[in-house]
Amino acid sequence: MLNKNWVKLNRATKEYTDAAWDFVKMVERNYGFPNKIICPCKKCRNLNHHKVDKDWERDWCMKVMGDLWRSSKSRLVTKLNELPNEQERLKLKPDNIKSETEWRVFVREKTSKQFQSRESSKPVTRVQAFLKTHTKKNGEPVNAQAAEVIEKLQVLANEKPDSCTTQNTVQDALTIIFGPDKNGRSLANGRGVTNTKLAILRARDDHISQLESSQCEMKNKMSEMMNLINTIAKSVNIQGFTQPSEAESHMPSPMSVNNLKFTPENNACNLLDWNGSGEIVAEGRWSSSDPLCEVHHLRLGPNAMRVWVDVAKKPTAYLWRPTSHMSTIEEAVGCTVAWPSNKVTMRYLWCTTNE
Repeated sequence: MLNKNWVKLNRATKEYTDAAWDFVKMVERNYGFPNKIICPCKKCRNLNHHKVDKDWERDWCMKVMGDLWRSSKSRLVTKLNELPNEQERLKLKPDNIKSETEWRVFVREKTSKQFQSRESSKPVTRVQAFLKTHTKKNGEPVNAQAAEVIEKLQVLANEKPDSCTTQNTVQDALTIIFGPDKNGRSLANGRGVTNTKLAILRARDDHISQLESSQCEMKNKMSEMMNLINTIAKSVNIQGFTQPSEAESHMPSPMSVNNLKFTPENNACNLLDWNGSGEIVAEGRWSSSDPLCEVHHLRLGPNAMRVWVDVAKKPTAYLWRPTSHMSTIEEAVGCTVAWPSNKVTMRYLWCTTNE
Protein backbone atom coordinates (compact mmCIF):
# COMPACT_ATOMS: atom_id res chain seq x y z
CA MET A 1 0.00 0.00 0.00
CA LEU A 2 1.26 3.49 -0.84
CA ASN A 3 2.77 5.33 2.14
CA LYS A 4 1.35 8.85 2.45
CA ASN A 5 2.73 9.79 5.86
CA TRP A 6 5.30 12.10 4.24
CA VAL A 7 2.58 14.65 3.41
CA LYS A 8 2.33 15.48 7.14
CA LEU A 9 6.06 16.25 7.50
CA ASN A 10 7.45 19.76 7.69
CA ARG A 11 7.94 20.87 4.08
CA ALA A 12 11.17 22.70 4.98
CA THR A 13 12.93 19.51 6.17
CA LYS A 14 15.12 17.10 4.23
CA GLU A 15 12.89 14.18 5.26
CA TYR A 16 9.93 15.74 3.42
CA THR A 17 12.01 16.45 0.30
CA ASP A 18 13.42 12.90 0.15
CA ALA A 19 10.01 11.29 0.74
CA ALA A 20 8.34 13.53 -1.86
CA TRP A 21 11.03 12.70 -4.40
CA ASP A 22 10.61 8.95 -3.71
CA PHE A 23 6.91 9.45 -4.50
CA VAL A 24 7.80 11.16 -7.80
CA LYS A 25 10.15 8.31 -8.79
CA MET A 26 7.46 5.77 -7.92
CA VAL A 27 5.04 7.62 -10.20
CA GLU A 28 7.68 7.61 -12.93
CA ARG A 29 8.18 3.85 -12.60
CA ASN A 30 4.50 2.89 -12.48
CA TYR A 31 2.81 5.56 -14.61
CA GLY A 32 5.60 6.82 -16.88
CA PHE A 33 5.41 6.94 -20.66
CA PRO A 34 8.16 5.72 -20.91
CA ASN A 35 10.46 6.82 -18.03
CA LYS A 36 8.62 10.13 -17.87
CA ILE A 37 6.15 11.58 -15.40
CA ILE A 38 2.81 13.14 -16.23
CA CYS A 39 3.12 16.91 -16.12
CA PRO A 40 1.80 18.03 -12.68
CA CYS A 41 0.88 21.58 -13.78
CA LYS A 42 -2.65 22.64 -14.71
CA LYS A 43 -1.74 24.53 -17.87
CA CYS A 44 -1.66 21.41 -20.07
CA ARG A 45 -4.29 19.57 -17.95
CA ASN A 46 -1.84 16.70 -17.27
CA LEU A 47 -1.48 15.82 -20.96
CA ASN A 48 2.29 16.32 -21.40
CA HIS A 49 5.09 14.07 -20.12
CA HIS A 50 8.50 15.14 -18.82
CA LYS A 51 11.77 13.59 -17.68
CA VAL A 52 13.11 14.37 -14.22
CA ASP A 53 16.75 13.33 -14.55
CA LYS A 54 18.51 16.69 -14.24
CA ASP A 55 18.69 18.89 -11.17
CA TRP A 56 16.69 21.75 -12.71
CA GLU A 57 13.96 19.29 -13.76
CA ARG A 58 13.78 18.00 -10.19
CA ASP A 59 13.60 21.54 -8.78
CA TRP A 60 10.85 22.43 -11.26
CA CYS A 61 8.83 19.36 -10.33
CA MET A 62 9.12 20.05 -6.60
CA LYS A 63 8.10 23.70 -7.07
CA VAL A 64 5.01 22.71 -9.04
CA MET A 65 4.08 20.17 -6.36
CA GLY A 66 4.43 22.93 -3.78
CA ASP A 67 2.18 25.25 -5.81
CA LEU A 68 -0.48 22.55 -6.14
CA TRP A 69 -0.31 21.81 -2.41
CA ARG A 70 -0.80 25.48 -1.49
CA SER A 71 -3.66 25.84 -4.00
CA SER A 72 -5.49 22.78 -2.67
CA LYS A 73 -5.07 24.00 0.90
CA SER A 74 -6.38 27.45 -0.04
CA ARG A 75 -9.46 25.93 -1.72
CA LEU A 76 -10.08 23.77 1.36
CA VAL A 77 -9.94 26.81 3.67
CA THR A 78 -12.39 28.65 1.37
CA LYS A 79 -14.85 25.75 1.58
CA LEU A 80 -14.53 25.66 5.38
CA ASN A 81 -15.40 29.34 5.71
CA GLU A 82 -18.43 28.95 3.44
CA LEU A 83 -20.05 26.25 5.62
CA PRO A 84 -22.50 27.43 8.33
CA ASN A 85 -21.43 25.31 11.34
CA GLU A 86 -18.66 23.13 12.71
CA GLN A 87 -20.52 19.86 12.11
CA GLU A 88 -20.58 20.49 8.36
CA ARG A 89 -16.89 21.46 8.44
CA LEU A 90 -15.89 18.24 10.18
CA LYS A 91 -17.40 16.27 7.28
CA LEU A 92 -14.76 17.74 4.94
CA LYS A 93 -11.91 15.93 6.73
CA PRO A 94 -9.53 14.50 4.08
CA ASP A 95 -8.81 10.78 4.13
CA ASN A 96 -5.08 11.29 4.77
CA ILE A 97 -5.84 12.97 8.14
CA LYS A 98 -6.57 10.10 10.52
CA SER A 99 -6.82 12.07 13.76
CA GLU A 100 -10.11 13.90 14.23
CA THR A 101 -8.48 16.05 16.91
CA GLU A 102 -5.92 17.38 14.44
CA TRP A 103 -8.70 18.21 11.99
CA ARG A 104 -10.69 20.05 14.67
CA VAL A 105 -7.63 22.14 15.53
CA PHE A 106 -7.08 22.95 11.85
CA VAL A 107 -10.74 23.92 11.33
CA ARG A 108 -10.85 26.17 14.38
CA GLU A 109 -7.61 27.89 13.39
CA LYS A 110 -8.67 28.59 9.80
CA THR A 111 -12.15 29.81 10.77
CA SER A 112 -11.05 31.97 13.71
CA LYS A 113 -11.32 35.77 13.67
CA GLN A 114 -7.56 36.05 14.16
CA PHE A 115 -6.92 34.06 10.98
CA GLN A 116 -9.53 36.06 9.08
CA SER A 117 -7.81 39.30 10.09
CA ARG A 118 -4.47 37.93 8.83
CA GLU A 119 -6.07 36.90 5.53
CA SER A 120 -7.54 40.37 4.91
CA SER A 121 -6.83 42.36 1.75
CA LYS A 122 -4.28 44.57 3.52
CA PRO A 123 -1.14 44.87 1.33
CA VAL A 124 1.82 42.73 2.40
CA THR A 125 5.41 43.86 1.85
CA ARG A 126 8.11 41.59 0.46
CA VAL A 127 9.89 41.63 3.82
CA GLN A 128 6.76 40.38 5.58
CA ALA A 129 6.30 37.65 2.97
CA PHE A 130 9.95 36.56 3.32
CA LEU A 131 9.73 36.39 7.12
CA LYS A 132 6.46 34.45 6.96
CA THR A 133 7.74 31.85 4.49
CA HIS A 134 11.17 31.40 6.13
CA THR A 135 10.07 31.09 9.76
CA LYS A 136 8.63 28.06 11.54
CA LYS A 137 5.53 28.22 13.73
CA ASN A 138 7.71 28.36 16.85
CA GLY A 139 9.49 31.46 15.50
CA GLU A 140 12.75 29.75 14.47
CA PRO A 141 14.24 30.21 10.96
CA VAL A 142 13.80 27.24 8.62
CA ASN A 143 17.56 26.93 8.01
CA ALA A 144 20.93 28.62 8.65
CA GLN A 145 20.79 30.72 5.46
CA ALA A 146 17.36 32.09 6.38
CA ALA A 147 18.61 32.86 9.91
CA GLU A 148 21.45 34.94 8.45
CA VAL A 149 19.08 36.93 6.21
CA ILE A 150 16.58 37.48 9.05
CA GLU A 151 19.39 38.83 11.24
CA LYS A 152 20.32 41.32 8.52
CA LEU A 153 16.67 42.34 8.18
CA GLN A 154 16.51 43.06 11.92
CA VAL A 155 19.57 45.30 11.63
CA LEU A 156 18.03 47.18 8.69
CA ALA A 157 14.75 47.53 10.59
CA ASN A 158 16.62 49.52 13.23
CA GLU A 159 18.83 51.53 10.86
CA LYS A 160 16.39 52.05 7.95
CA PRO A 161 12.85 51.27 9.16
CA ASP A 162 11.27 52.52 5.92
CA SER A 163 13.08 49.80 3.94
CA CYS A 164 11.06 47.10 5.76
CA THR A 165 7.64 48.73 5.33
CA THR A 166 7.78 50.12 1.79
CA GLN A 167 5.98 48.54 -1.17
CA ASN A 168 8.70 49.80 -3.52
CA THR A 169 10.63 46.68 -4.53
CA VAL A 170 13.57 48.77 -5.74
CA GLN A 171 14.26 50.35 -2.36
CA ASP A 172 13.16 47.72 0.17
CA ALA A 173 15.39 45.74 2.55
CA LEU A 174 15.53 42.60 0.37
CA THR A 175 16.97 44.61 -2.51
CA ILE A 176 19.61 46.04 -0.16
CA ILE A 177 20.60 42.52 0.97
CA PHE A 178 20.31 40.51 -2.25
CA GLY A 179 20.70 43.25 -4.85
CA PRO A 180 18.30 44.10 -7.71
CA ASP A 181 15.93 41.40 -8.96
CA LYS A 182 16.81 39.53 -12.12
CA ASN A 183 14.73 40.06 -15.22
CA GLY A 184 11.42 38.21 -14.95
CA ARG A 185 11.83 37.55 -11.22
CA SER A 186 10.59 39.13 -8.00
CA LEU A 187 12.03 37.77 -4.77
CA ALA A 188 9.58 36.58 -2.05
CA ASN A 189 6.52 37.15 -4.28
CA GLY A 190 6.13 33.59 -5.52
CA ARG A 191 6.97 31.85 -8.76
CA GLY A 192 5.87 33.60 -11.96
CA VAL A 193 5.50 37.06 -10.37
CA THR A 194 7.41 39.96 -11.96
CA ASN A 195 7.75 43.64 -11.10
CA THR A 196 5.71 44.53 -14.20
CA LYS A 197 2.81 42.34 -13.04
CA LEU A 198 3.00 43.88 -9.57
CA ALA A 199 2.84 47.40 -11.02
CA ILE A 200 -0.20 46.46 -13.13
CA LEU A 201 -1.97 44.88 -10.16
CA ARG A 202 -1.33 47.91 -7.97
CA ALA A 203 -2.67 50.25 -10.66
CA ARG A 204 -5.74 48.02 -11.01
CA ASP A 205 -6.35 47.99 -7.24
CA ASP A 206 -6.07 51.79 -7.09
CA HIS A 207 -8.55 52.12 -9.96
CA ILE A 208 -10.99 49.72 -8.28
CA SER A 209 -10.74 51.68 -5.04
CA GLN A 210 -11.58 54.89 -6.87
CA LEU A 211 -14.57 53.26 -8.58
CA GLU A 212 -15.87 51.86 -5.28
CA SER A 213 -15.61 55.25 -3.59
CA SER A 214 -17.39 56.90 -6.55
CA GLN A 215 -20.15 54.29 -6.45
CA CYS A 216 -20.61 54.77 -2.70
CA GLU A 217 -20.83 58.54 -3.16
CA MET A 218 -23.37 58.14 -5.98
CA LYS A 219 -25.54 55.82 -3.85
CA ASN A 220 -25.56 58.35 -1.03
CA LYS A 221 -26.62 61.12 -3.42
CA MET A 222 -29.38 58.95 -4.90
CA SER A 223 -30.64 58.14 -1.41
CA GLU A 224 -30.72 61.84 -0.53
CA MET A 225 -32.61 62.62 -3.74
CA MET A 226 -35.25 59.94 -3.04
CA ASN A 227 -35.71 61.24 0.50
CA LEU A 228 -36.12 64.77 -0.87
CA ILE A 229 -38.68 63.63 -3.46
CA ASN A 230 -40.70 61.77 -0.81
CA THR A 231 -40.63 64.83 1.44
CA ILE A 232 -41.85 67.12 -1.38
CA ALA A 233 -44.56 64.65 -2.38
CA LYS A 234 -45.90 64.47 1.16
CA SER A 235 -45.78 68.25 1.57
CA VAL A 236 -47.89 68.94 -1.54
CA ASN A 237 -50.13 65.94 -0.78
CA ILE A 238 -49.83 64.28 -4.20
CA GLN A 239 -52.37 61.49 -4.44
CA GLY A 240 -51.16 58.06 -5.52
CA PHE A 241 -47.44 58.87 -5.23
CA THR A 242 -45.52 55.84 -4.01
CA GLN A 243 -41.86 54.98 -4.15
CA PRO A 244 -41.32 52.29 -6.80
CA SER A 245 -40.16 48.92 -5.60
CA GLU A 246 -36.80 47.50 -6.64
CA ALA A 247 -38.44 45.07 -9.09
CA GLU A 248 -40.59 47.81 -10.66
CA SER A 249 -37.64 50.18 -11.01
CA HIS A 250 -35.96 47.73 -13.41
CA MET A 251 -39.07 47.14 -15.58
CA PRO A 252 -39.33 48.99 -18.91
CA SER A 253 -42.22 51.37 -19.55
CA PRO A 254 -45.06 50.32 -21.92
CA MET A 255 -43.67 52.64 -24.60
CA SER A 256 -40.20 51.10 -24.40
CA VAL A 257 -41.63 47.55 -24.54
CA ASN A 258 -43.08 48.31 -27.98
CA ASN A 259 -39.60 49.27 -29.18
CA LEU A 260 -37.91 46.03 -27.98
CA LYS A 261 -36.79 43.40 -30.41
CA PHE A 262 -35.87 39.78 -29.69
CA THR A 263 -32.51 39.26 -31.50
CA PRO A 264 -29.64 36.74 -31.32
CA GLU A 265 -26.99 39.20 -32.52
CA ASN A 266 -25.96 40.07 -28.97
CA ASN A 267 -24.12 36.68 -28.63
CA ALA A 268 -25.31 36.31 -25.02
CA CYS A 269 -24.94 32.80 -23.64
CA ASN A 270 -25.04 30.68 -20.49
CA LEU A 271 -22.12 28.49 -19.40
CA LEU A 272 -23.22 25.15 -17.99
CA ASP A 273 -21.21 23.11 -15.50
CA TRP A 274 -18.85 20.99 -17.64
CA ASN A 275 -18.56 18.45 -14.82
CA GLY A 276 -22.00 17.00 -15.58
CA SER A 277 -24.49 18.71 -13.27
CA GLY A 278 -25.85 20.97 -16.04
CA GLU A 279 -26.12 23.91 -13.63
CA ILE A 280 -25.61 27.43 -15.01
CA VAL A 281 -22.26 28.57 -13.57
CA ALA A 282 -21.87 31.85 -15.48
CA GLU A 283 -23.38 34.26 -17.99
CA GLY A 284 -21.26 35.54 -20.84
CA ARG A 285 -20.91 36.28 -24.52
CA TRP A 286 -19.84 33.97 -27.32
CA SER A 287 -16.63 35.10 -29.02
CA SER A 288 -15.44 32.40 -31.43
CA SER A 289 -15.66 28.72 -32.36
CA ASP A 290 -12.60 28.69 -34.62
CA PRO A 291 -10.40 25.74 -33.55
CA LEU A 292 -7.27 27.71 -34.53
CA CYS A 293 -7.97 30.76 -32.36
CA GLU A 294 -6.00 30.98 -29.12
CA VAL A 295 -7.22 31.30 -25.54
CA HIS A 296 -4.42 32.17 -23.11
CA HIS A 297 -1.75 31.14 -25.64
CA LEU A 298 -3.35 27.72 -26.29
CA ARG A 299 -5.36 26.82 -29.40
CA LEU A 300 -9.07 26.40 -28.84
CA GLY A 301 -9.30 23.02 -30.57
CA PRO A 302 -12.40 21.16 -31.79
CA ASN A 303 -15.74 21.03 -29.96
CA ALA A 304 -14.96 24.14 -27.92
CA MET A 305 -15.92 27.82 -27.80
CA ARG A 306 -14.17 30.98 -26.68
CA VAL A 307 -16.53 33.02 -24.48
CA TRP A 308 -16.35 36.15 -22.37
CA VAL A 309 -17.34 35.64 -18.72
CA ASP A 310 -19.56 38.53 -17.54
CA VAL A 311 -21.39 37.28 -14.44
CA ALA A 312 -20.36 34.42 -12.12
CA LYS A 313 -23.49 32.49 -11.09
CA LYS A 314 -21.45 29.86 -9.24
CA PRO A 315 -18.17 31.56 -8.27
CA THR A 316 -16.46 28.40 -6.98
CA ALA A 317 -17.06 26.34 -10.16
CA TYR A 318 -13.82 25.21 -11.77
CA LEU A 319 -12.80 26.30 -15.25
CA TRP A 320 -12.64 23.76 -18.04
CA ARG A 321 -9.10 24.88 -18.89
CA PRO A 322 -7.56 26.54 -15.79
CA THR A 323 -4.45 28.70 -16.08
CA SER A 324 -1.71 29.72 -13.67
CA HIS A 325 -3.67 32.91 -12.88
CA MET A 326 -7.23 31.63 -12.58
CA SER A 327 -8.92 28.33 -11.84
CA THR A 328 -12.51 29.29 -10.90
CA ILE A 329 -15.34 31.18 -12.58
CA GLU A 330 -15.06 34.06 -10.12
CA GLU A 331 -11.42 34.65 -11.10
CA ALA A 332 -12.32 34.62 -14.82
CA VAL A 333 -14.91 37.43 -14.75
CA GLY A 334 -13.98 39.97 -17.43
CA CYS A 335 -11.75 37.49 -19.32
CA THR A 336 -12.15 35.00 -22.14
CA VAL A 337 -12.11 31.28 -21.39
CA ALA A 338 -12.44 28.06 -23.35
CA TRP A 339 -15.64 26.06 -22.76
CA PRO A 340 -17.07 22.83 -24.29
CA SER A 341 -19.51 23.55 -27.11
CA ASN A 342 -22.15 21.21 -25.70
CA LYS A 343 -22.04 23.11 -22.40
CA VAL A 344 -22.84 26.54 -23.90
CA THR A 345 -26.43 27.63 -24.52
CA MET A 346 -27.32 30.86 -26.30
CA ARG A 347 -29.27 33.35 -24.20
CA TYR A 348 -31.35 35.84 -26.22
CA LEU A 349 -31.67 39.31 -24.73
CA TRP A 350 -34.19 42.09 -25.29
CA CYS A 351 -32.49 44.90 -27.24
CA THR A 352 -33.94 48.32 -28.04
CA THR A 353 -34.16 49.43 -31.67
CA ASN A 354 -34.95 52.64 -33.46
CA GLU A 355 -37.25 51.03 -36.00
